[in-house]
Amino acid sequence: MPMSKPKRRAKSKSATSIVKPETKVEIPKEILVEFVESKVKLKEIKFIKDIKVINVFGNHFRINVWHSYTEPERLCATNWIEHSYFVKYDNGTIVDETLNK
Repeated sequence: MPMSKPKRRAKSKSATSIVKPETKVEIPKEILVEFVESKVKLKEIKFIKDIKVINVFGNHFRINVWHSYTEPERLCATNWIEHSYFVKYDNGTIVDETLNK
């Protein structure tokens, strides 16, 4: 008895959905600098090497403030994340949602 090939199901058009890409939300540099200056002590500002902003989801971001310091007897600088904030950017303002320890 010859074996017949299994019948293939027709693809349903309802199974495919169109996903609209989200518009990319960014924090303007002026607002970011103002936020960091309000959080960081004045004496620490000279050690700031970089400020990294990572979009976690939607309008929620992780802001990492990197510090750098070169000791006199060392050839290379030491770099570390001194401050890290979980924030929400909404209507031109940054709301700090970082959990306090």
